[in-house]
Formats: sequence, C-alpha cells, structure tokens
Amino acid sequence: MKDGLQKTVIYTILGIVIMTALMTLTSITTPIEGVYIQLAYGYLALFAGVAGALPAAIVGFTGHVLFDLFNTDHLWISWAISSAALGFTFGFAIRRNSLRQGVFSKHDMIRFNVVQASVNIAIFGLIAPTLDVLFYQSSTTIVFTQGWIASVLIFFLSLPFLFLSLPSLSFCNSSKVSYPKSFASSSSIFGTISLKAYATYKLKQNKQ
Repeated sequence: MKDGLQKTVIYTILGIVIMTALMTLTSITTPIEGVYIQLAYGYLALFAGVAGALPAAIVGFTGHVLFDLFNTDHLWISWAISSAALGFTFGFAIRRNSLRQGVFSKHDMIRFNVVQASVNIAIFGLIAPTLDVLFYQSSTTIVFTQGWIASVLIFFLSLPFLFLSLPSLSFCNSSKVSYPKSFASSSSIFGTISLKAYATYKLKQNKQ
C-alpha cells in the first residue's frame, strides 16, 4: 500500500513536469484567431489511463497553473480548474484494468472519444468561459465566442473517429494576454494513439 502511494506520488510529480513542458513547447498557431493546437491534453489522457482520475486531475490543474506562471502574465484559475476536470473525467473514460492487460479495443476508443468530446464541449464551451466571466470579468463575447468555436470544431473533428475509428482533436484554453486564448488540444488524436501504443507495449510486456 505504501509502495503504491509512493509510486503514485512520483508518477504525479513527473506528470506535472511533463504536462507543463508540453504546454510550453507544443502550442501551435492555427488560422483561427486566438485558437492554438496543444498536445499536452493528449498526454493528460495517457496519464489518466496509467495513473487514474485523481492524479490526472492534480496533473491537469498544477500543470496549467505552472504553465501560466512561467509563460503568461496572468494566472487563469478558471482554466486550471477546467484542466483538472478534464483529467479527472479521462480517468473514468478509460478502462485502466483492461489497459494494463494490453487491451484498448475499438469499443474502448469510441468510448474514450465520446466522453472526451462531450466533456471538452461542456467544459470549454460553457463552464470555463462562465468561470472567466465570474472570476475575471472577462468579455462575455470574447470568451464564449472562442469557447463555442472550439466546441463546434471538437464536435466535427470527433465525427471521423466515432464513425470510422479515426482520431480527432479536442480543445482547451489559456492566455498570454488579458483575455483567454483557446488552445486546441490533442486529447483525441494524441490521446488515442498514445493509449493504443501503451496497450500494445503492455500486451508485449505481459507475454514475456
């Protein structure tokens, strides 16, 4: 029990470091003003599959806070909370016991992507912009416009995976200015590929 707790603490600390680094290094500009591609949330999905819901929530929250402190001029607690909620939900969307056995089936992929798309839309299209308005008196027009643009893209980009078993994108938000910028995260593309790769690795490891 003690060894398990120590391992979880170490995993969580490493997860925070990696999450912060990925958020810092993998922000890619898109043609849509204020919307950026971000790979860190794909990693968060993988971490949730390996370590569980609560550690993923801690990694999502702390990683986002550190990213804001190191790279922006504003601490967006609203989006850190949203990142924590996303990580926590990932932990329940992924069947960890099956993943440990090397199983991440088509059904698992669809389940994960239905949940990640739905939660991303709810969090980043509604909850996070609302928190921005409540916490920081942000422009309702700006934050909800960005949030709903991201949410619409999440929906349409998730469709290919849901119907053809192809991965898609999802979205989150942060800022370097006095109002948030939306970041397109890869909780579907990078998350699905990473989870499948991890399952393949565990399957080979279990056969040895």
